[in-house]
Amino acid sequence: MNSHPKTVIVKYNGGKITDIWKLNERIKDTTASMFIDNNGSEIYLVGDRKVIVVKNEKEWNQYDEYHLTSKQYRRRRLDLEFTS
Repeated sequence: MNSHPKTVIVKYNGGKITDIWKLNERIKDTTASMFIDNNGSEIYLVGDRKVIVVKNEKEWNQYDEYHLTSKQYRRRRLDLEFTS
């Protein structure tokens, strides 16, 4: 890992993880309400999120980028409706 810290952003919805972004640089906006992902897309977040400044390779490798698809989200909501 280079000398610049990297950033991991974890987005929650209803207490469940819906997205994890691994950014190759440290973001300057500590609220992480808007950032540019590694593909150059602007991402705007509202709601619950955790921003982690990763300082070493071991910690960086503990995270996998993940994005809940709309199909997975609908399935999760249906599962919750039938079990409650």
